[in-house]
Formats: sequence, C-alpha cells, structure tokens
Amino acid sequence: GVISKISPASGQQGTLVTIEGSNLFGGGSSLQSVQLADAEATIISQNNTYIIVSGGVNGNKTGDVVLTANTGAITKRLQAFEYIELGSVISVSPSSGQLGTVVDIRGVKLYNGGSAITSVLLAGISAQIVNETSTWIRAIASYSMNATSNSDVTVVADTGAFLIVPGAFSYL
Repeated sequence: GVISKISPASGQQGTLVTIEGSNLFGGGSSLQSVQLADAEATIISQNNTYIIVSGGVNGNKTGDVVLTANTGAITKRLQAFEYIELGSVISVSPSSGQLGTVVDIRGVKLYNGGSAITSVLLAGISAQIVNETSTWIRAIASYSMNATSNSDVTVVADTGAFLIVPGAFSYL
C-alpha cells in the first residue's frame, strides 16, 4: 500500500487524523492497528483508500505512521506525524456551582493544536461556551439533576483533542 496524505500531520491525544492512499489494507480486508509516532491510535473508520483515526497518547515526538492489516501486511510513511505539546489547565473558577454559574477556565494552549473550543463538560454535562481564547474559556453551567463532588472538567478542541482536569468542578 501507499500512504499519500495525512491530515493533519500533527496533533495530540484525541486529534482526528485522516489517512489517504491506495491499497492501505496491503492486500488484506481490514486494518488491525494504526500507529502514529509509536502511539496506538483508535480506528474510527476505514476502507482501502481512506482511514480516520483518533490520536493516541504520546509526548512531543515525531515518527512514522504505520498501518497493520489483518494479514500482518504493513504500510508505512516515515516521519509523517508529530505529537505536539499538550495544553494544560491552570485553574477552574469557581470550583462549584449550579445552573447559570459562570465558570472561567484558564490555561495554556487550550486549543490543543486546533483553532477553537467545541465543547466544555462540567461533571460530564455540556456547558454553554460564552467566550474562548487559547488561554481562557468562559462557560455557563447547565442544569444538573444530581449534585456531584470533585468531578472532571473536559475541554474539547475542534481537532478532537481534549484536556481532562480531574476533580475540578462540583454541582451543588
């Protein structure tokens, strides 16, 4: 097989990556695995010419894209994907609230290699994004039927890459 295009060619955990080419199954009927720079990616969709994967966990590293077919055949493109530095959340304020609470999330590289934030989850519940930059997000908490304590805050970028802040928000 031949890999002709990888888009985007850089990303992070959760980044949706499209791999295009010919005979990507290498004579097989499906892919068994996809590696992006030595990290196992999750296969979302596949056919012999077009594959969509979600980036795995890896640090700042550039490496090969390796497709392994169900027959064991390997299709490879050298030095074709780069994991970029993960963003980070510095603070979530306030750390608790209810319907209508304005929550500020501050951090570094919150876009995770993308250009926008597509969703913010407070304790697993989608919040309304009011404003966002790569260093600051303002969101409004939605209604929660149940009180929660020390639940995760998740920030998802338009690339599919995400940041999870464990125990950062509680619904009252």
